[in-house]
Amino acid sequence: MHVQRSSLSPAEAASVAAEAYIFLYPLVFMEAFRQAWAEKSNTFARLTPLLVRSLDGPQHGLSLTYSLGAWIDLSAGPVLLTVPDTHDRHMIGTVFDAWGEVVTSFGSRQGGGKGGRYLFAGPVWHDELATLRDLSPIRVSTNRIWISASIVGRSEADFDVLRSLGSKFRAMVLGDAPIVFSVSPRLGTGLSPLTRVTSMNDERFFSTAAALLEHNPVRRTDLGVVGVLQRLGIQAGKPFSLSQFDGDTPQFIQEGVAVGRATVLAEHDRILRRTRESWGPITDMPGPRHDYLHRAARIRLTPHTAQPEDHLVFTTSHDSTGEYLHGTRRYSLRFESGALPPTNGLWALSAVDLAGRMIARKAGRSIGTHRDLRHNLDGSLGIHVESTRSRRSATSINWLQCPQGKFTLMLDLFAPRSEVLQGLWLPPLVEHEPERRGRPVGAPPAQVIWLRSPQGQPSLDPNTGGAR
Repeated sequence: MHVQRSSLSPAEAASVAAEAYIFLYPLVFMEAFRQAWAEKSNTFARLTPLLVRSLDGPQHGLSLTYSLGAWIDLSAGPVLLTVPDTHDRHMIGTVFDAWGEVVTSFGSRQGGGKGGRYLFAGPVWHDELATLRDLSPIRVSTNRIWISASIVGRSEADFDVLRSLGSKFRAMVLGDAPIVFSVSPRLGTGLSPLTRVTSMNDERFFSTAAALLEHNPVRRTDLGVVGVLQRLGIQAGKPFSLSQFDGDTPQFIQEGVAVGRATVLAEHDRILRRTRESWGPITDMPGPRHDYLHRAARIRLTPHTAQPEDHLVFTTSHDSTGEYLHGTRRYSLRFESGALPPTNGLWALSAVDLAGRMIARKAGRSIGTHRDLRHNLDGSLGIHVESTRSRRSATSINWLQCPQGKFTLMLDLFAPRSEVLQGLWLPPLVEHEPERRGRPVGAPPAQVIWLRSPQGQPSLDPNTGGAR
C-alpha cells in the first residue's frame, strides 16, 4: 500500500485528494452536526432556531412549525421509532443516514398523520429482528441515523399543543447484546458544525473520516469511489498520516484538499445566491445519483430538511427590480386567480432577517392557509409586506410584517403538487410600492427656473411653473 501511495504523481495526488475530500465531506459534516446536537442518542429534542441558524444557509421561518430531531445509534441493536397521532395537524418526518442521504420518510403524506411504529436496523443486525414479525425492518447501511420531524399547527397560538405532540416521539433500543461503538474524535466544543469542519487540518479530516467509515461504511451505490480512497491510503478505523508519503506528495495532497474545500464552498455559495435572487428552492431537489459535489454543498445548507415532495421552501431576498428587500420600504405580492401555491397540504409566507431570525412571536409574522385571507373580486390574492402598518394595510388582513432591515421572504409548501416539483410553477415577483405622498421615492426635485422681468422682479413662468 505504501508503494502504491508513493507512486502517485503530483497531479494524481492533488486530484485524488480533492475528490476524496468532496466525497467524504458529508460524512464528516454530519458527525460535526451530531456533536453540536449535544443530546443523548435515541432521545428526541426540539431543533432550536440557534442550532438551525448555525448551519450556514437560509432556513424556513414558518412560525407554525414545531421541529424536533434525534440521533439514533443502531450499533446496540434495532431501534423502534414510535410516532404519535398528530390529530389532523400536518406532520412530516425524514430519516437520514450518516452520509446525509435520505433513508425514508413518514408523516401525513404517507399515513395521514395517524402515527405508527417503524423499526430500523443497522448493517450488523440480522436474525435478531425475527421476534418482531408485525413490523418490516428498514435496513440502514450506517450505524448512525438522523431523524428530523416537524408538526405544523393550525394557528400561531397552537404552540403548546405542538410541543405536547412532540414529547410523544419515542426511540427504543430492542437489542439485548449491545456492541461497543467506537467513539469518534472530538471536533471541538461550542462551535457550529461548519466551523468544526473547516477548522480541521488535512490529517485530522481524513483520520476522522476513516474512524467514521468503520461503522458507517460506503454505501453500495458509491462503491466506485472506494478505489479513490484506497489510492490515498484511507482505511476504515485507521488513522491517516501524511508522513507515510514520499517526496513532495504530502504537499500536493494538501493542495488538492484546498482545492476540494474551495470547490465545495463555491458550489455552496452558488446555491445560496440562487435561492436569494429569484425564488429559488432551498429544499434539496432530485439530482444525479453520483453528484458528490452537489451533495457536499447541500449538506452545509439544510441537513435537517424533508424531501421536496413533503416540504418545499422557496426564498428570495430581492424584489422584481433586483434590489434587496428592506424593511424601510413596502412591497406587495399578487397571486392571480387560480394560481395560489399548489399544494395538497398547507402553504405559508413569512419573513426573516438575513441571519434567519423571525420577528417576535405575534400575529402578522406569517400568512397563508392558516389565515382568513381576503381575495379580490377577480379571485386574485394580494399580500402587503411592511415592517409597520401603513394607512393602506391598517385595515387589511392580508398584511405580512417583515424585519426592519434587509430580509428574506420564505414560502413554505407542504405536500406540493407535481407542477411545483417539475418546476412549472414559481411564486410571483415581489413588487416595490413607492410612497404615494409627495414626490415619488427617488425622483429628483422639480427644477425651478428664475427669469427676470423688465422691472427686475421675479415672476412665474407659465411654461415651467417656476417664478418669473
